[in-house]
Amino acid sequence: MAYIDWSDSFKIDIVQIDAQHQNLVKILNQLYESIHSGKDKDIIPKTLMEMINYSIIHFRTEEKLMIQHKYPDYDKHKEKHEYFIEEIKKFTFEIQKGNLEIANTIASFLKDWLTTHIQETDSAYGPFLKGKGVK
Repeated sequence: MAYIDWSDSFKIDIVQIDAQHQNLVKILNQLYESIHSGKDKDIIPKTLMEMINYSIIHFRTEEKLMIQHKYPDYDKHKEKHEYFIEEIKKFTFEIQKGNLEIANTIASFLKDWLTTHIQETDSAYGPFLKGKGVK
């Protein structure tokens, strides 16, 4: 059973962004599974690093489109991306130190942040970029 299910409420209706969001949800589900399977705790830091690396790629995609099309809330949006990366780096550092007790806190943070960010922050730029011809 997935920790978070992809739903149409996550769609921005920009193909590349939606695909990347789906992959972020997939990585989060993998993290949750690794936390609760009890099989291999080494997977948790690896999955967190995958989340960081993929988030950076995804954020660059969004930011490039925002700059290219002069999205008016670009600076505010970019700040939210930077906050997310910094928080995940802090969590990763704690996990690497052996503090596995915070794993559920991390999963909860990721779920809440991704859900809110996609459905509120990202959904705000969707119509703007679509209006500029981005598909």
